Amino acid sequence: SDNDNNVGIIEYRESEFQHGTYIASIVIKVFERFYGEDAPKYLQIIPVKVLSDHTKSTYLEDGYKGIEYASKIGADIICCAWSGGVFGRDEKAIVDEALSKGQIIVSSAGNFFTEDVNYPAKHDGIIAVSGVDINYRKILKANYDMRVDICAPGDSIFGAYPTADNAFIYSKGTSPASAFISGCVAILKS
Repeated sequence: SDNDNNVGIIEYRESEFQHGTYIASIVIKVFERFYGEDAPKYLQIIPVKVLSDHTKSTYLEDGYKGIEYASKIGADIICCAWSGGVFGRDEKAIVDEALSKGQIIVSSAGNFFTEDVNYPAKHDGIIAVSGVDINYRKILKANYDMRVDICAPGDSIFGAYPTADNAFIYSKGTSPASAFISGCVAILKS
């Protein structure tokens, strides 16, 4: 977005732009559970800017451009902790190109309370993730259907918040569930 790679968060808009920090912290925490203090030797997070600094909403209009960017720079795993939007010929070509390179794409099924998996998770070859609570029940807002590949914790998940090094929040949805699965896939890939 904005034709730059500055992923810094605009002051006083942390609540609108916190999602990436939150998701990355979950991926890292999962990876650290396996590797401990050696985790930084095996995991590199590449933040990808898919939301304009000037946006009035948090709709990720550049999500597929983000997949394309991550694919071009050689990311092994692309975590799409988002869903929805238009999935036309251009978006399909971006996803197919990444998958043809052997890159793994993990994507949220969606948080729209429906029996339908949203794109990009709906596309063949992408790991579609829904969310469950502590009792392994689908969280209320999580999308579902037979295209869901796996579920992961998605209710009251603790993660980093970008206002300070020691700032954290609890959130819920298929986004943190996708982060859990991305961390697990990273362990397998490593």
